Amino acid sequence: MCDCRQAVYLRNNNNNNNKCLDQGKTEMKELMDREVTDMIALVRVLTQWTSMFPYDFRDERIMALVRNITQRCAAEHMAPIRTEVSTMLEKLLDKLTALEQYEETLVAIPQVNHVDQLPL
Repeated sequence: MCDCRQAVYLRNNNNNNNKCLDQGKTEMKELMDREVTDMIALVRVLTQWTSMFPYDFRDERIMALVRNITQRCAAEHMAPIRTEVSTMLEKLLDKLTALEQYEETLVAIPQVNHVDQLPL
């Protein structure tokens, strides 16, 4: 008789544990989905920022934030936005390279202080 009660208790307890595990998995999936959704919004804002104000990303503090975001996107559950992050970083690198080349070109141009010094 004790064995039957123990078996019923163990079976009920096991069912409760399974319910807790299932609920925990569901909550974890919801948290991960919410994190992905938030990160997608953040990456979109960052993409707009990098395209409009690439000069801002010459600052090491801003780039530290970008590195932090890209590291968070490396997580397995962030796969949906990795391509977007990669594209954003490639475009930012292209813009920063173009800005650097433009500045080097400006330095190479002789400085003119007066209109009379302009070549004809």
